[in-house]
Amino acid sequence: MMGLGTFLIWLSLMKYLQYSNSYYILAATMVSAGWVIMISFISIIPILVGASYFCMGIFGHMSWRFSSLSESVIMLWSVLLGDEVQNIYHNLIPVNAIGAFVFCYVWTFFSNNFIMPFFLAITEDGYILQTKTSKFSWL
Repeated sequence: MMGLGTFLIWLSLMKYLQYSNSYYILAATMVSAGWVIMISFISIIPILVGASYFCMGIFGHMSWRFSSLSESVIMLWSVLLGDEVQNIYHNLIPVNAIGAFVFCYVWTFFSNNFIMPFFLAITEDGYILQTKTSKFSWL
């Protein structure tokens, strides 16, 4: 609830900052790049779900981190963001030591070199678009 309240306050604050170009760039970047990021995220979902089912098949019988689809998606998303790599690696070593190493290395490499730069490039394009144009450029 606190996070939702903070997000809603931040959104209401953006209404006041829209009249200054230097303060409104962040919100305008989110607006211009938001739909493209959502479409791109939807296109990444099949990869994430497929990898989740793969990990459930290999590690799910021995590790609680991949025991269900929801746990598996959460764990893959946290590894994609770099949060739980060491914890997942140490949890998967008793299941399959070589598989744990290969999984952590391949998924971290793939997510850091293919998925995250894709989203960052979209956000950068939105930022560059907003620095060149503003809401009041027609005046």
